[in-house]
Amino acid sequence: MKFIQKDLGDAAEASSGGGDRGLVKEIGTLAVLVALALTIIYFLVVGITEVVVSKVSPQREQQLFGGSENGIVAGAKIPDSQKEKFARCEAVLEKLQSYEEVPQIDYTLIYLDDLSPNAFAVPGGSIGVTRGLLNSLDEEIAIAFVLAHELGHFAQRDHLRGLGRKLGFGIGVQLIFGADLQSFTRGPTDLVLAKYSRGQESGADEFGLRCVLSVYGETEGAEALFEVLEENGSMPNWAYMFSSHPDNQSRIRRILEAKKTP
Repeated sequence: MKFIQKDLGDAAEASSGGGDRGLVKEIGTLAVLVALALTIIYFLVVGITEVVVSKVSPQREQQLFGGSENGIVAGAKIPDSQKEKFARCEAVLEKLQSYEEVPQIDYTLIYLDDLSPNAFAVPGGSIGVTRGLLNSLDEEIAIAFVLAHELGHFAQRDHLRGLGRKLGFGIGVQLIFGADLQSFTRGPTDLVLAKYSRGQESGADEFGLRCVLSVYGETEGAEALFEVLEENGSMPNWAYMFSSHPDNQSRIRRILEAKKTP
């Protein structure tokens, strides 16, 4: 018997096309399920974090994260050229702690050898300041506002929320999906779990103004850091739509408007 191969023509092409469509459908279904699972994990973590943060007092926070041995961020050695400026910041920070809304814990200033002007709150009572910040600000009110802004994050417990959400989400993803998917989602989740939201930053700005006004009796020059960032920044205005921070111009405008409010 002689075997003659027949051309299946359209039938073969239809079968092949159907297989491709089936694969695409399966991938789409999997993507939807993964997105749903990530959303559920996120909202669970947010809820649990809020409950935990409400139960942790500032004093307990310092016991867990603070102190020279337990601090979760270590500062760099302060160069001789920065020691006077750093000491001035320490003196300003001590003054600001007299404001009644500042959580009463032992705050520590730490130095970061970074050229970008920045400051940040660290769980446990540490406030980091960069070399760029020390070199950018000369007036005491400007320095005071930056430090008071960070004290505002402590008062609002923003730093603990950011830490709790990021750790909780990472653990949840790793337990359910494994480390590979956690690595795959690291970029997108970092955007969702950004350390501070725009609302938190604006709240810290308002706290900083109240604190500086209470301690110094004025807020003239509080906007200096944002003016420096605006002059040196390279981010176009439209890009702030995707940023966790309010744009510098808006923050300057709100600070200037607050000065006019009796």
